[in-house]
Parts: sequence; structure tokens; C-alpha cells
Amino acid sequence: MDRKRIVRALYTFEQETENCLNFEAGQLFHVIHEAEKWLYCEADGLQGWIPRCYVENTENLSDWQNDEYFSQYATIGLHHEMLRDIPRNTAFQKGIDYASARSIRGKVVMDVGCGSGLLSMMAAKAGASQVYAIEASDFFKCAEQIVSANGLNSQIEIIHGHIEDEFLLDKIGEVDCIISEWMGTMLIFEYMIDSVITARERFLCKGGLMLPSFGKLYLAPVTAQRCGFDMSTLIQQSKTTKFSRPIHDWEMDTSSQLSAEQDIFSADLHTVCKQDLEHIEKTLMFDIQSPGICHGFGSWFNVEFWEGRDACDFPIILSTGPSSERTHWKQTLLMLDDPISLDEKTIMSVHVVLQRNRIHRRHMHILMNITYKNIKLETVREC
Repeated sequence: MDRKRIVRALYTFEQETENCLNFEAGQLFHVIHEAEKWLYCEADGLQGWIPRCYVENTENLSDWQNDEYFSQYATIGLHHEMLRDIPRNTAFQKGIDYASARSIRGKVVMDVGCGSGLLSMMAAKAGASQVYAIEASDFFKCAEQIVSANGLNSQIEIIHGHIEDEFLLDKIGEVDCIISEWMGTMLIFEYMIDSVITARERFLCKGGLMLPSFGKLYLAPVTAQRCGFDMSTLIQQSKTTKFSRPIHDWEMDTSSQLSAEQDIFSADLHTVCKQDLEHIEKTLMFDIQSPGICHGFGSWFNVEFWEGRDACDFPIILSTGPSSERTHWKQTLLMLDDPISLDEKTIMSVHVVLQRNRIHRRHMHILMNITYKNIKLETVREC
């Protein structure tokens, strides 16, 4: 299969034609075979014919996806949401202050994806001699104005570019600490962590510190709240629309949790590699503590800020869990197609796979194989 050629749908195509794929505008396909008016393609595990006139070649898919991603961060709305997130900002402030004596004061710091410049200014106030604030979106102009308004131009240099850009190698030497707020839904969604790993590999000195330093993703079976009325007529429509993807802005109540959470995976930012994130797989055994109807799984993450590369015993923790103060990440809900009735003091096995999308590189497939008594279910979600 030729995986080098990728095409993008210009229009929506919906026809009940044998061996043809239906799709929406914007869908990407790997081309396998070509005919005069048709292309035989693969997308999201499905193969079939699509009309050639409905698609265009995508010569530089990576650039196209990145342009779409960074354009979101050029708007004030997303930055306003992050600046309003008190638990997030407080944890970063405490984490930077905690590491100041060992890794920041009098040292060189890099902020990857600086946005408004908030974290760069925290580092400058903590005593950094130089902060390189890298921002790929057009919001860098606002960051320059904010830094200037706070009188920190002598310590902070805003650089418009991608961390992968070659010109940065000539401009920046080794840094002592890398700061970045890279976390997305289910910790790694959008895969900004790729850029953070690149920054570490290119610029972090031996023994240098990453902030945050460590991350862990959790999963727990949950029951969804009910309104007291029969809404079963909406089930089928919900399965194909609302619940076909993870619900990113779910506000989970701790009382809905049917078992203690378990971690899907964890990552030390000083050692994790990009390849580690391509395919994550783990089997979880949930000891059901409360009987009830399992409608799906709640997910959240924690990150840790260490005092130093070798000083991780008493970290500052930012938690996005349901028992912590609410953050802009909230929690994520992965709904099952069909609920499961769970009994107390029983075990439910869940085999979880997080597979990075081969085409849409900032997205991932979530596969869960669930075994409970004589019930076996498989759930696939696109994040």
C-alpha cells in the first residue's frame, strides 16, 4: 500500500453504492489503487472506492494539520479560558517557584508554546536570567505586548516559530529548564507533547528539568446521571452523534464512580519518546465497589512538578480529577453503546488501547474491550 499519497475530501459523499465509502468534506484518505474516475482508499480502518472528482491532493499534510491547529491558538478565546483557570495557573506558579533554586534562578529557561506569556513571566519573576518564549501561532504579537507591559523585555524574548525550525538551533544554545503547558484531553490529545519532546532533545542540558515533569492518565467506570424521565427514544440517535466521540467537557461527580480509578499509562517527561505514544495498551481490572449501571468510563489526568531532575519525592501536583478543584480540562466521558449492570464486589476487565491516528496525527483511536461475567463488549471512539 502506498502511504505517501493522501487525498482530502472537498465535498460530502453519501450514496448506497456497493464497495463505496461515504464521507464528509475534510475527510482524509490513503490512496491504495487508482482508476480513471475512482480511487480505492483507506480511512479509519475502512476500505472502498471514492469518486476522484470529490477529492484533492494533499501535498503537505503535516503543514495543513498544523496550520489548522495553530490557528485555534491565535484567538483570544482559548487564552482567556486558560487565564481564568485558577487551579492550572496556581499549580504552574507553585511548580516554578518550587524548582526555582535548583533549575531556574540565574539560569536559562525555554517556554514551548508560550501563548500569552504567562508561564514565561512566572519564570522571569522566579529569577531566570533568560527566557526563550516560543510561540508558533500569531498570538505571539499579543505575548510581546504583554511582556512589554510587565517590564520583562530584558529577561524574556518572544520568538515566533515552531520548535522544529532550524533557525532556532543557531539562535538558542542549551537551556536549563523547559516549561510547557502541553496537556490536552486525556493528557495527550493534540499531541503537543511531540514538540515538547523535540525541545528536550534539541535544547535541554544534561540534568536539566522539565516542567511539568511527570504525567499520568486515569480511567474509571461511571454511571451517568438521570433526569427522572424515560428518554430512551433518544438512545439510537445519541449513539451515532453525541456519544460516538469522547465528551471532552464532562463535569464528573465523584458519586458516579463505580470503582477506584486506575492509570492507563504514565510518562516521565525527561525520558518519554515519541514512539512510546504511538500505541499505548493496558489491561485494567476494576474491583466494583458500588452496584449500579455502568454507562461508560470517566477519564482525567494528573501532572507533577518536581523540585529537580533527581528530586521527585514531594512534587507539586495539578490534578484534573473529579475530587479536585475544577479546571478548564474538566473530565472526559467515554460512553458505552450499551450500559452494563454491575454487582458489588465483582471484577470488570477492560483492555484499553490508545492508537495514534496514522493520518490525522493530532488525533487518536480509543479501543476498549470489556469483559464482565459472561458479557463481552467492544467500544471504539475517535478522539
